[in-house]
Amino acid sequence: MKSFARKHPSFNTQRPPRRPKRLAYTVLAAVLSAGFALQAQSLPGYYERSRFLMAPPAAFEEGLVGFVNPANLRFLHRPELRFIWSTDGRDALSLQDWGVFAGFRPLGFSFQRQHPGGVGVTDFRISTAWGTRALALGLAYGWSSGKNDASGRAKLLALGSVWRPAPHLSLALLGNFSLESRDREGVAEIGVRPFGGPRLTLFADAALRNGVRVQDAPWSVGAVWQPVDGLHLVGRYFKSTALTLGLVFNFGRGGLGAQSRFDAQGSYASNDYVVRVGGLKPSVVQTGLLRRKFYVPLALKGRVDYLKFAFLDGTRRFLDVLQDIEAAVADPRVAALAVNLSAMRVRPEHAWEIREALRRARLAGKRVVTFVDQGGMNTYHLASVADRVVMDPQGSLRLQGYVLGRTYLKGTLEKLGLGFDEWRFFKYKSAYETYSRDQMSEADREQR
Repeated sequence: MKSFARKHPSFNTQRPPRRPKRLAYTVLAAVLSAGFALQAQSLPGYYERSRFLMAPPAAFEEGLVGFVNPANLRFLHRPELRFIWSTDGRDALSLQDWGVFAGFRPLGFSFQRQHPGGVGVTDFRISTAWGTRALALGLAYGWSSGKNDASGRAKLLALGSVWRPAPHLSLALLGNFSLESRDREGVAEIGVRPFGGPRLTLFADAALRNGVRVQDAPWSVGAVWQPVDGLHLVGRYFKSTALTLGLVFNFGRGGLGAQSRFDAQGSYASNDYVVRVGGLKPSVVQTGLLRRKFYVPLALKGRVDYLKFAFLDGTRRFLDVLQDIEAAVADPRVAALAVNLSAMRVRPEHAWEIREALRRARLAGKRVVTFVDQGGMNTYHLASVADRVVMDPQGSLRLQGYVLGRTYLKGTLEKLGLGFDEWRFFKYKSAYETYSRDQMSEADREQR
């Protein structure tokens, strides 16, 4: 149950990183420059290579774990493995095309076996990703084994991005660049959640490659409906008038899915099946059968602050603390939060905001228990929001209060026959008021 907020990859907003964008643009420019010097060789189309996708990769279930758009790896919060295979529908255990897709942030390795035109070929992909929950960038290298010439395969470099500026919107761009020809391909997609949550997602995508007119570019549109947690119904319509209908059922750290394909004439074509292991996704099994069965430990030991260093820094990020509390409140499996305030170092304003978040958790029906060993006013004020405060038997509290005052020496100096000439340049520069005044100025009172 640790790092609770990270298993809810909603469309959050953060300031996009600048370095990853500059790096991506540099790599993109290098690839484009190199492409013009290569000989022509076919690069299979986007929809042909990604036929196992039920929906565009940034709109639903992190795609194929970075195999299609490598930026999706940024949104994996636990290691995940998927095995997908296709059949003609008569025997679910027969294998025609199949693939294994694995990833753990920020790396992914996947491969799939296909038979385009009756020719067997295996596509491999190594991927990585970086960024934030609002903007993720990814880079992948792909190669193939088998009869590449007959299947039109070529080594390629993929650059992907996913931008989620708001809970209702997801945008993605993907560039595929052949390393053995001048072939280049761009893919754009959009996902919209009209209600802000995962109950309904509308999506559309299109792929454009060099030498193809925009009006001739293939595209698809569709929707994902989640009637209950973990159950997804997916429909996708293609420009070719082909259609796919899919069903996915997640049960926490695993999941099963199936997808049926119908050709341009509306005739049944094939089935795809998927088995997922790892990861952690909401499920009606957990939200129903395991409702209010767990507690979330929240250890605030050490310093709580806005930022932390990347290495050897035990600071707890203030935003992470608030997001963990909010995620626990939103999860129906959580009955309580156990907050350890031992050896906590926090600013009064941060302690107040954390207290308010815990107060909202109580109002939402979550039980809150706090533990204190040594503390002062800030610590006890934060702890007092709980249903129950537990203290170390050998601990101590020092409650001096929040009154603030200053000692003024003007009268003392006058009795000694001394004067003090204060040179003040700004209203709130009050450091020497203790020598020049016998009471607090309004400016000093305001700022303190």
